[in-house]
Amino acid sequence: MMEKGKSIYKLPEGWEWSTINEIIDAQEGFFKDGDWVESKDQDTNGQIRLIQLADIGDGEFRNRSNRFMNEERADVLGCTYLKKGDILLARMPDPLGRACIFPYIEENKYVTVVDVAILRTGKNGVNSKFLMYLINSPIVRKEIDSLKSGSTRIRISRNNLSKIQFPIPPLKEQLRIITKLDELYSEIEHAEKALKKAKHQLEIYSQSLLKNAFNGKLTEKWRIDDSSNMLKGSQNKNGVLPIGWKCIEIEKFAEFVGSGSTPKGGRNVYQENGIPFIRSQNIHPNYLVQDDLVFISKDVNEKMKRTQIKPKDVLLNITGASIGRCAFIPENFEKGNVNQHVCIIRVLPKYINYRYLTYFLNSPESQLNIQKINSGATREALNLSQIKNISVPICSIEEQQQIVFHLDSRSTICKNLEESISKELFNLEKVKCTILNDAYRGKLVHQDLSEDSASTFLVQIKKEKNLYFKKIKTQKMKTSSNYKSDKKKKELIELIIEKYANTEFSFEEIRRLSDKPYEDLKAELYLLLDKNKELEIVFNKSNKKIFYIIKS
Repeated sequence: MMEKGKSIYKLPEGWEWSTINEIIDAQEGFFKDGDWVESKDQDTNGQIRLIQLADIGDGEFRNRSNRFMNEERADVLGCTYLKKGDILLARMPDPLGRACIFPYIEENKYVTVVDVAILRTGKNGVNSKFLMYLINSPIVRKEIDSLKSGSTRIRISRNNLSKIQFPIPPLKEQLRIITKLDELYSEIEHAEKALKKAKHQLEIYSQSLLKNAFNGKLTEKWRIDDSSNMLKGSQNKNGVLPIGWKCIEIEKFAEFVGSGSTPKGGRNVYQENGIPFIRSQNIHPNYLVQDDLVFISKDVNEKMKRTQIKPKDVLLNITGASIGRCAFIPENFEKGNVNQHVCIIRVLPKYINYRYLTYFLNSPESQLNIQKINSGATREALNLSQIKNISVPICSIEEQQQIVFHLDSRSTICKNLEESISKELFNLEKVKCTILNDAYRGKLVHQDLSEDSASTFLVQIKKEKNLYFKKIKTQKMKTSSNYKSDKKKKELIELIIEKYANTEFSFEEIRRLSDKPYEDLKAELYLLLDKNKELEIVFNKSNKKIFYIIKS
């Protein structure tokens, strides 16, 4: 972690290293965690939206969650209501430390959860949008990663976030950086949208191609043109399979259907080389991933004869999140075994082409069927009986070969295009990182040395904070002195009667009225509401807010 006053690189003239607490306004600004809102505090009919980690994007507010709570509960918990311009910072992955500006909607109220930190810079603090960009930059992300904690639940504490040193330029330069970043990010966003749209269209085309392969449309012209084909016929307009096609269960054309198993000793028997041992992560749609294989010895291989694979075997994932993914064993693959999460389907080649079956099992129709079969199970798993009963549309071997040929050629084109799009999207992310690095090293916009340096407004913030805290301290001392002069501390109900005998009041007003600790005050309020029945809750329709009133 970088020590105060030390830098990981030399800052431009007029810039300063500062922590979050040094760059926020004392009166309006704050840096705190969201509220500890549990399931029991939530209300599906509530008026207050509960912002969660899923809503926090990397520079964008995602607006994904759908949780609510009522205003009464929010007041009782003393929740902090979000405002436009607040920075929301995710203290848990992924990625850790991502931040966005909250786009406040006037007619609604919002609070957020404890794993999201709220950073309100205030009118005299550093520009909130500048700070949001900075938090999402590689410079700060590297610091955040170095300060993370936890193993199964990775997170960063607000205390550790407060230690990070930020490179802060003069105020006017902050505005120039924001303007330039907005301009460049707008161009990048436009390019990203175009690439994502192309990728989505490619996925739709691939799915359509597979669908047409197994309803006869893909080879319709071949059936008409091939005079030697004994199964002539065209696709029926109502979706019925072509003449000569039949739906047949896997068990009727399979020589063997069986699942693998885990060798005795589990992971401890894995070796750096030997006989390949195929796991579910090696099975991807239509191809076998071999760069993540583990290996077992010849002895273990011999003891697990029923899990041994052969070239042209079809492998289907039967458990877990990857259920339904299907690949085949290449013809040049000599030996291997599969674990208990993978099913082996060994077909009779005179009835079906192994690659035809693989393509079909990865098709939209088959995947939907697999999900339906699995939907009633308590855990994600397919049994051998269910697999044997999967119905496959079968045509002649010659037509199957034509279908495989067309799918191979077009799938290769689609895969190459998809890889190109993914590469371009990755490159755009790299461009973003480069831009942010340049921005926070003073290389993105011009610098004007005649402008006030960053230290000028940082000193002013410090001065204002000292005056503000001095004022607060004086007020507390005065309140304490008045309290000590009382012979007896008044009960909460007495204070309420004195102040609000004939009017409604909110929880926030009660908090200002009493100097009791928050938890004590909350407990006493519940007592007055539920047990002693001295107060009651009312709903003010004019401002749509929960209030309290003394019972008459």
